[in-house]
Amino acid sequence: MKKYFKFKKLVNEMFEILLDVFKILYFSVKNIILYRKLADTDLTIVTGSDYTHFESVLNLLDSIKIYEPNTNTVLYDIGFQSSQLKFLNENYKNITIKKFNFDKYPKFFLKGQMVIISLAHMHGKAPLFQKQLTSMGDLFYGSMLVTK
Repeated sequence: MKKYFKFKKLVNEMFEILLDVFKILYFSVKNIILYRKLADTDLTIVTGSDYTHFESVLNLLDSIKIYEPNTNTVLYDIGFQSSQLKFLNENYKNITIKKFNFDKYPKFFLKGQMVIISLAHMHGKAPLFQKQLTSMGDLFYGSMLVTK
């Protein structure tokens, strides 16, 4: 009986691998036919934070500098301290820092701290990258929120 379950698990894993390979091939061919290129390389990384997660922002920016040095990066300031902004401007010349305009959004956006109003922790930060999505191509949003 154990052999049967091992065999069944192996068959399922092989099926999943074959399905993944098929998806890669399908979307590769589709992109080549429709867009004349394998993948869109115009990626923008968007994140936002306040002073409480500054160290995490630095970790993210250092990783981007190492692994994605030519990628557009937008960092929304939702409450950095002036010394932190100075450090970012002096040490991370390749990123765009934008001040989040709290006046344009409902009152549940508190200056210096965003009230997260969804289980996925995304609704409160959606305005940070909504404008980016409409003006640019592919987008990666990275959050500094870490939960246990």
